[in-house]
Amino acid sequence: MTLFELTRTNVETIYNILKEYLEERKLLNKVKFLCKDGAKTMSSYQEGAAGKLMKELKNLQYFKRLCHQESLALKHTYQEFPELGSLIKLP
Repeated sequence: MTLFELTRTNVETIYNILKEYLEERKLLNKVKFLCKDGAKTMSSYQEGAAGKLMKELKNLQYFKRLCHQESLALKHTYQEFPELGSLIKLP
């Protein structure tokens, strides 16, 4: 696994680092699937880093990490309605 330290988390920074990484390893034209989390900087088809890659790689397919989106939704729900947190108890 490779980790990147991002100086900024905007579309251009994410896109450029991802593209550079794939190009250096001669993988750019071999990418077939992309998993994204739903964050606008990554996911927006018109403006996001994934959208920029999809425009460049015409056959690129994507799917969303639904568990991540569900987790974010639950976090906000429990913040808004803290009483719901007592309904779910793990063994």
